[in-house]
Amino acid sequence: MMTVTPDRYGLRTPPRFPAELDHRRTEAGVSPSLTPTTRERELTLFERARRQRGLVTAQQLRADGWTPQQVHRYHRQGRLRVVHPGVWAVPGAPASWDQDLAAAIFAAGDAATASHRSAMALQTIEPAVRAAPNPIEVSLPADGDAELHGVRVHRVILPAHHVTEIDGLRCTTYARTLVDCARRLGPTQLERALDHGLVTNRTSLAELHGVIDALPPAPGRRRAGLRRLLDQRVAECEAAESSPEIHVLATIAAAGLPMPVAQYWVSVDGEDFRLDAAYPEFHLGIEYQGWDPHRTRSAFDADHRRNRLLTIAGWSILYFTSKSTPAEIIDNITRVRATSRRA
Repeated sequence: MMTVTPDRYGLRTPPRFPAELDHRRTEAGVSPSLTPTTRERELTLFERARRQRGLVTAQQLRADGWTPQQVHRYHRQGRLRVVHPGVWAVPGAPASWDQDLAAAIFAAGDAATASHRSAMALQTIEPAVRAAPNPIEVSLPADGDAELHGVRVHRVILPAHHVTEIDGLRCTTYARTLVDCARRLGPTQLERALDHGLVTNRTSLAELHGVIDALPPAPGRRRAGLRRLLDQRVAECEAAESSPEIHVLATIAAAGLPMPVAQYWVSVDGEDFRLDAAYPEFHLGIEYQGWDPHRTRSAFDADHRRNRLLTIAGWSILYFTSKSTPAEIIDNITRVRATSRRA
């Protein structure tokens, strides 16, 4: 009976002879009866598969010296498994959603790129996740051609600067993904995804405007809704460190008030403190107070010590929370600005 033994790459590759008889078997699972050329070719196969989620392509096999007859013989022996035309998996490689996506990109050609919901998953845009049953979607340039079982292929305008790489996989940029999937997200989800991209510096307002302007209307692209959200945000929002901070800054901009300086540093007695936003000329600071960052005892003590030092230095700090309404935010800022003297 033939056993299946894990090799040094963690792949469960059937040896050429029963393990109990083949005491000369190499640690890579390659029979010593093979010629040096064949042995090197198999080792190259395992190394490629290790780097590529257990996958190899027909083009790569040809480049490594494999003939079609050798490939088909390995397939008959169960040493290679067809995933898509021209894409093979080494038995024993862990099956995963990432492997399925990589196989689709390989099969669709050099210009293929993970896109739409697959790109959302790679870019960690909720609600998409890197797991089944999240569909596999790839995009090709408009003149591309590919039909793959179980894969949705889009033929689109795909400039090079709309493509990036995540975990070794070609993927549409955060901005392009957001534009392509705007209609698939609810208004709150779209706003949250936009702010997440700004906070994590994975996109910018200018980049998003550029992508919208470069693409024609298409199913899934809710350009008007996304453009409206962009118009509500100003340059200062890109310096914010959370979505609630962006909400406060966008509220100020919508009311027509002068914009504060985002992420403003204040020095007091040799110590530096950063405010979410500030009007330095009025010694007025603005802070969004979330629950999680301030719930520990050490954070509680540090926050109150900072507040005392800022007060002694002549600063007034307005704190807003998730319960603060736009009207309340604007009223509070307007009143403090009106009663404060310029520094």
